[in-house]
Amino acid sequence: MFGMTPTSTTMEALVNATRTAPDRESDENNRYADEKKIVKIEVTIKEIKQEKLDHDFHIVLMSGNYTMVGEIPDGGGCSVFSSHPALAKHFDDLRTLVVNKIGFTPGEGLRQVGIKATIEGVPFWDEMSADHKPTGSAANQHEIHPIISVTFH
Repeated sequence: MFGMTPTSTTMEALVNATRTAPDRESDENNRYADEKKIVKIEVTIKEIKQEKLDHDFHIVLMSGNYTMVGEIPDGGGCSVFSSHPALAKHFDDLRTLVVNKIGFTPGEGLRQVGIKATIEGVPFWDEMSADHKPTGSAANQHEIHPIISVTFH
C-alpha cells in the first residue's frame, strides 16, 4: 500500500540521530528527507493509550534502555483521511489488530502492555519544547508516526 521497502534500523539509532528539523514546525505539510522513508524496528510495546484530542493510539516503544513514541492514527476519525478511504481503513484495521492482541481498547490513561513486536513506520520529528514531552519520548523527539505495520512475536 505504501510502495516503499522498509529499512531495518534500531531504536538506538533513531533516538540518537541528529535532529534535522527545527524545534517547532512552521509548515505542517513539510516533510524532511529523513521523514520520507519507512523504517522497521524490533520493539517491546511497553504502554499504550488513546490521545484525548486526536484519538491516535500513543504507544510507548522500548528496546533495551531506550524508549520512543509511536502513533497509529484514528483512520475513521481524522479528517485528513476523508479523501483517502483506503488509508482510513488501513489504520482502523491496524488499530483493531492491536486491540485484539493486547486484549483491551486503550483509553486516556497509559496501560502496561509488554508485548514484543516488529513495527514499520515513518520516522517523524515531533516538536521540541519544554511543555511538550509525551510519556516515552526520545530526548530528540524522534517518533514513529505513523506506525503502518505491526507484527507480533
